[in-house]
Amino acid sequence: MPEAAGFIDTLPLLQRTFGQRARNLKLSTLAAYFSLGKQEHRSLPDVRMNIKVLKRCATVLLLESNFPHLFQSSPQAPQKRRRSSYGGGDDFRLVTLSLEEAMLQLEGGECEAIDPKMQNEEQEVKRKLKFETGEDHNRFLQPHEVLLDSVGAVYDGGPSVIPFHGSNRLCVQADNSKVKFSVSDRYAFSETGMPTFKIVIIPSAELLAIVKHCEAAVKNKCALFGINAKWQPALFVTKDGHEAIRIRIGTNGEGSSATYTTKLYRNLQEVSLGSVDPKSFREIVPADYIVDAAIQFDAYAFERGSAGLKLLAEKLNLH
Repeated sequence: MPEAAGFIDTLPLLQRTFGQRARNLKLSTLAAYFSLGKQEHRSLPDVRMNIKVLKRCATVLLLESNFPHLFQSSPQAPQKRRRSSYGGGDDFRLVTLSLEEAMLQLEGGECEAIDPKMQNEEQEVKRKLKFETGEDHNRFLQPHEVLLDSVGAVYDGGPSVIPFHGSNRLCVQADNSKVKFSVSDRYAFSETGMPTFKIVIIPSAELLAIVKHCEAAVKNKCALFGINAKWQPALFVTKDGHEAIRIRIGTNGEGSSATYTTKLYRNLQEVSLGSVDPKSFREIVPADYIVDAAIQFDAYAFERGSAGLKLLAEKLNLH
């Protein structure tokens, strides 16, 4: 078993950094401080909120310790200076700075010249802030609009790795895609009853290159952070020799209460899928069908002990 190299007691750190700003360290208070909504006092939503609060706190600590110039120039910065206990000893001003404000300051161009490594770190923080606050505006690019040199991945410290193009989440419009296989009964549900619907499409050469490049970026990011999980490839070769990719159909919930989040359209009219059932889905989207798929690129690092690229269909336009 691996042994920890050391421990960090986060309570004093959080008390010093957020105790006075948020009034106390209660979950509901910190959630309100970070504009995460009200605490529901239900087990699963509270766990999710706990994780979000922790990630927001970590982001602020990262920004204040690595980019103190942002906070010194903030109009909200108090006059009193305190010495950082986590940033290497340099003085900086503690401020109540939201993630959105920090992102705007990063984009403002008022920073002093920094070395390339710091610039890369700053870009990484900007992307994380965009994804965390929902400020990235997903636009589905045509494959020829995607610049492979601008494709990379951001690790958020949790179970997901987020592929990006430039400063936005990577989203691609795959028109005229042939459905090789529709949803299979055998792989339609997990052991817990959660839908795991997937269709298989034959991608264009351009989309294939994007998937390969993005998958390599995600694998490199996982390796960089020491994520040791079984890799699930997004690409595979069919029996007739075609390279194919699996596209996930979005669902919410499990069992009989599950609903679709992927939207289906035919002739600009939304198609009602009804209950989450593989047979009824195959009747609407059978094999050999042609679809226009709006695909959001995502990735996972710890899904049932696996890691891989996840291609989620936000919309399917049926021909």
